[in-house]
Amino acid sequence: MGLDYLNLNDTVRQYMLAEFEHGDLYLSPRLNESGKQKWESLLKDAIQYHTDVWLERELTRRNCFLDTEYLKSSMGRTVKRAINKAQSARILSEREFNRYYLRGLCVAALEQGKSHLILYKAKASAVPGETLRKTVGTPIDAAALLSTMRARSVSLELVLSLEGVAHYTLSARIPSVWELRPLLEAQKKPTSLA
Repeated sequence: MGLDYLNLNDTVRQYMLAEFEHGDLYLSPRLNESGKQKWESLLKDAIQYHTDVWLERELTRRNCFLDTEYLKSSMGRTVKRAINKAQSARILSEREFNRYYLRGLCVAALEQGKSHLILYKAKASAVPGETLRKTVGTPIDAAALLSTMRARSVSLELVLSLEGVAHYTLSARIPSVWELRPLLEAQKKPTSLA
């Protein structure tokens, strides 16, 4: 089950594609050689026609991940471990599709004259922590978010430096005309980006 993209439509997809063409593709070290060759095309197809769920299925179906990886242990030794391919496909698909969705959404909001987006929980999680509860419904500056996400290939949770929030559960939506003003007035300062 992927993320719920509340404002995903043809216009947002066009902006997502324009952001994709910007040329800062993230290449996961867990992808095998075949996966690295297919990744750009699969992600572009997902942006144009599908969602993160389709992307996850294609990455799995096409066997795009390595079997094992090497990590440094806390003792400084190199340890070999198996890669959970299904989990890797889900995380990569959700993270990267959402990243381009958010960038496209920022452009769409700014084009509509809306300076902020509203954060929301895009995926059900077993136990929504206090940090997540406090974050949902928060306005975030669209221009700042766009600039940060263009500069760094990170998830929204990392952009916001949220501790204790499961990655890839947050997204954003364009606020209606009537809801943003009270939110901004009630909050002394909109969520800023580090």
